[in-house]
Amino acid sequence: MPAFIDSMMYVGETPWHQLGVKLTTPPTTKEALAQAGLDWTVRKEPTYYKNIGWGNSLEPTNHFVTVRSDTNEVLGNVSERYEILQNKEAFEPFDVLLDHGFKLETAGAIEDGKKIWVLAKSPDQFLVGDDKIQPYAFLYTSHDGSSSNCFRDTAIRIVCKNTLDFALSKDTKVKFNLKHTRSIKENVTNLTERLKDSKGNIKKSIDDMNRMTEYKIGPYELDK
Repeated sequence: MPAFIDSMMYVGETPWHQLGVKLTTPPTTKEALAQAGLDWTVRKEPTYYKNIGWGNSLEPTNHFVTVRSDTNEVLGNVSERYEILQNKEAFEPFDVLLDHGFKLETAGAIEDGKKIWVLAKSPDQFLVGDDKIQPYAFLYTSHDGSSSNCFRDTAIRIVCKNTLDFALSKDTKVKFNLKHTRSIKENVTNLTERLKDSKGNIKKSIDDMNRMTEYKIGPYELDK
């Protein structure tokens, strides 16, 4: 089963694929950016087509590609309105979470840098029935135009493409989707302010889970 890992860093248990840089202590956002191999930028370049009817002149297509700065690899095809959120900017909301006791747990890129994630571990641990639940908060963004930026909570430790997809598939009440438009950087700033207000609290969803465990299911409900 492929992990599709381009680069990553992690704290604690070694991922199943045994890839990435292992850190003994939780890093700062700046340290995590470097150790996860995410200290590169993305630029947007216009595309052209050869107009055979006009002397093979190059004509703009009004479409663009995103290009990874350190490898010059094309990551995806995007529109004129598409705005890039740089990796460094994606890490900014986590400075607030670190102030509230969260610790960076994993971060990395998959599929040659087309998609990146940052995962922070909550200082709290909860019980749902007899099961221990470790909450996390994570941010996911794509550089290939395939999705918007997403900030949300999860109980999944993200270490590969499969765990990232699984975390994204789960419904949650703590979710912010930020589109790659001109307001993206302003929206990240607003998200940071909202995190200051909420203090990264996801206890509400844990309380909902516990209310579900208190409900006894009988044979009739099970059949239904």
